[in-house]
Amino acid sequence: MASPMKRTFLAIAAAVGGLALLSSPARAQQAIAAGQTLRGALAQGDSRLSQGEYADRYTFQARAGQSVTVRMNARFDNYLIVIGPNGFSQQNDDEAAPNTNAGLTITIPRDGAYTIIATSLAGNITGDYTLTLAASAAGAAPQQASVSGGALQLGQSVRGTLANGDERLANGEFVDTFTIAGQRGQTLVVEMASTEFDAYLMVRGPGGLQQDNDDDGERGSTNSRITVTIPENGQINIRPTSYRGGETGAYTLSVRAQGQAQTAAAAQPAASGEIGIGQRVNATLAEGDGLLNSGEFRDAYTLNGRRGQQLEVRMNSGEFDPYVAIAGPNDFSAFNDDDAENNTRNSRMLVTLPADGAYVIMATSYAAGERGSYSLTIAESNAAAPGQGSASNADRLRLGRGVRGQLAAGDTTLRSGEFTDTYRFQGEAGQRVRIDMSSSALD
Repeated sequence: MASPMKRTFLAIAAAVGGLALLSSPARAQQAIAAGQTLRGALAQGDSRLSQGEYADRYTFQARAGQSVTVRMNARFDNYLIVIGPNGFSQQNDDEAAPNTNAGLTITIPRDGAYTIIATSLAGNITGDYTLTLAASAAGAAPQQASVSGGALQLGQSVRGTLANGDERLANGEFVDTFTIAGQRGQTLVVEMASTEFDAYLMVRGPGGLQQDNDDDGERGSTNSRITVTIPENGQINIRPTSYRGGETGAYTLSVRAQGQAQTAAAAQPAASGEIGIGQRVNATLAEGDGLLNSGEFRDAYTLNGRRGQQLEVRMNSGEFDPYVAIAGPNDFSAFNDDDAENNTRNSRMLVTLPADGAYVIMATSYAAGERGSYSLTIAESNAAAPGQGSASNADRLRLGRGVRGQLAAGDTTLRSGEFTDTYRFQGEAGQRVRIDMSSSALD
C-alpha cells in the first residue's frame, strides 16, 4: 500500500502552491517522450527526498485532455510521482497488488511541462529500473468515457471507475482526483452516484477548503452530494472515493454552479452580525436561517481577534442541543458540542487565537432541524484552553521535540464524542514532516 506520508506531504505541498520535493540539488532533468521506455538506476549521488529515498526526474510536455500512462518496473518496491502546473500531483506505489511496480494513468488537466519522479517506497534503496511513458492524442477521450481523473468544467458530468491501480487512501479506499478552477465566492454543487458501492466525496482547495460527504441526506440515498462556497481563487480538487476500503466499481461525477457568485470575502457562512468580546447575543435558530449540508440551521457572527488572545465562547439553550464552532486566519478552526467540565449539553469552548484578523463564530445545533432561542457570549479568559494541546505550550510545539499530553474530560470534543487536543508548529512550503502519537492508554 502507498505510503501515507508521501501522499500527505504532496497534498500539503500542492496546497501551498509549490512542490519542493528534493532535499539536495537535482541532476539535470532528462526528457522522456510518449512511446519511449528508458532505463535508469537509483544510486548514490542521486537527489534524495527528505526521508532518504533516491529520486530521478524526467520531464515531458502534455496537452489538456491527453490520457497519459506512466509505468515503473524494478526489483525493488518502487514509487511514482507526477507533478505539473498549478500544483497538480498524483502518485502511486503499487499498480496492482501484490505487484510492487508502480503505475499511473492520468488525464492531463492543462497544457504544460510535467515531471515524473522515479523513486522508492523506502529510503536508501538503490537498483536498476525501467520507465515507460504512453500518451493518447489531446482530447481523444469523449466526455462520457470512463476516466480516473483530470480537469472538469462547470456543467460537466463524467463517468469514472474505482479500480485496482488507483491511488489509495490510508484505510484502503481507492480514490480518483479531478480538478476545476474555482472562483472566490462561487458556490458549487458536486454530486457522485454509484450503484456498485457506497459513494463518498471529498473536496479540497485553497483557503483551507476541506469538505467531505458520505450520503446525500437531502435525497435520502447512499450517493454523495456537496454544496460548497469557494473561499479563494484557485484549483479545487474533487476526490470521488468509497465509504469502505477496497470497494471498486463505476460511478458518475458532476459539478455545477448554484446561483450567482457571491462577493463576500470569507470562506465561512455569511455572517448574521458582528459580536465583540464581552458581548452577549440573544437570537433564535429558525426557518429562513442558513443551513449546513447536514440540515442544521446556523447563524454566523464575525469577531475581530488578536494573536494570542484566549477566548471563552459559550452557547446556551433550553430548547435544543447547542453546537458552536469558530474559524479564522491560518486555517484555524475549533468546535464544541457539550460543556463537559460543567456536565451540561450547552457548548463551552476555550480557544487561543493564532493570528490577528477576522474570525467567524457559527452557532448551530447538534442535530438537523432543531430550532429555538439561544444565547451566545464571548469573553477573554485566563484559563488554559484544553483544546490547544498541553496548556500554554500549544503554540510552542517545535520540530524534533516531543510533548506529553492527556485526553480528559474538559477537552474539546469531536462531534462523535472523541476528546481532542490541538497543537501548532511553524512550517515551510515543501517541508516534509513526520508526526507520531503513541499511548498505552488509548488507541
